Amino acid sequence: MGVSKTHHLVPRHWLRAFAEDGHVLGRWRDGAEYRTPLRAAAAARHFNSDPLAAGERRTVLETYLGNRVDTPLALVMRKVRQGHWPLEDWDGDTLLEGLAWQLVRTRAFRAWDEQVGGHLFPPPRPSAPPQRRHAANRTGLQNPACICRPPDYPVRS
Repeated sequence: MGVSKTHHLVPRHWLRAFAEDGHVLGRWRDGAEYRTPLRAAAAARHFNSDPLAAGERRTVLETYLGNRVDTPLALVMRKVRQGHWPLEDWDGDTLLEGLAWQLVRTRAFRAWDEQVGGHLFPPPRPSAPPQRRHAANRTGLQNPACICRPPDYPVRS
């Protein structure tokens, strides 16, 4: 089964805590209220997709968040909401990791990451092909204009 193209910026188990009849209530800037179904609330298409990867690697972050962050966090959050406190050490670690990931999966962090990350880790520049020295005896080519061809490329006489 493939990974959804719609990625939640807030885990669905968090949204359910705010939902009424399967909808989350929102408010426009002018004060008017609106209802959004849970499946569409705090979601964006391909938010966690890697535009530089292909195939299944495009959704590796979304898969990781679903399997390694959101699912374990949902179990711990359920314990907290039921009044189980203090948490076991590993549950506390899960809770802290989930809260940290929540900061990372926001539009504000993504914008900051693009700005700062671009300076700290600039994208690799395409490198020029290695320059070959003209040496007919090394390449086997007799024509200096053909130095860009591989040595086994057929040459017309």
